[in-house]
Amino acid sequence: MIRRARAEDVDGIAAVHVAAWQAAYPGILPAHTLEAFTLAERRRFWSGVAPGEPVPGRPVLVAVESEAVVGFAVCGPPRDHDMPFDAELFVLNVQPARWRRGIGRRLFACCVDQLSDLGHSSFYLWVLTANERARRFYESVQGKPLAEHIRDADFGGVGVPEIAYGWAKLPDVASVRDRD
Repeated sequence: MIRRARAEDVDGIAAVHVAAWQAAYPGILPAHTLEAFTLAERRRFWSGVAPGEPVPGRPVLVAVESEAVVGFAVCGPPRDHDMPFDAELFVLNVQPARWRRGIGRRLFACCVDQLSDLGHSSFYLWVLTANERARRFYESVQGKPLAEHIRDADFGGVGVPEIAYGWAKLPDVASVRDRD
């Protein structure tokens, strides 16, 4: 089930965030970044985001199985005003033990639905260039890599290349959900 996050989901969101980063980013992010990316640090971060009191126009969505958060996503207005899109997908993470089970697709489709409900017609996201798994996923849901939008993300003074992916129009969510 996918729903809006609640205040009581903070621990679950933090746990998924840490597990996903620890599984996806060894060899991609500096070791000191991954060491500092702890459950306590993520709890503090997500408590500050206050899922129980959503920021208008920036939904925090959670995927829940057996009352446990197994994935989450956040989308909303763009942070980069030079991008030719009217919305952004900020983060989408799934518990690594549940990768490749369709949870990411369902979260993605729900974000698209939310963006549509909020009046958006296009969106983009940033993904670390070396994160081949995520790049394949976003291409499988009709995302186009934007070679003209590559930059270094700063991780504790270390630049790590990331690339934008874009959707010039919101994808058909039925085709996204139904693909395996």
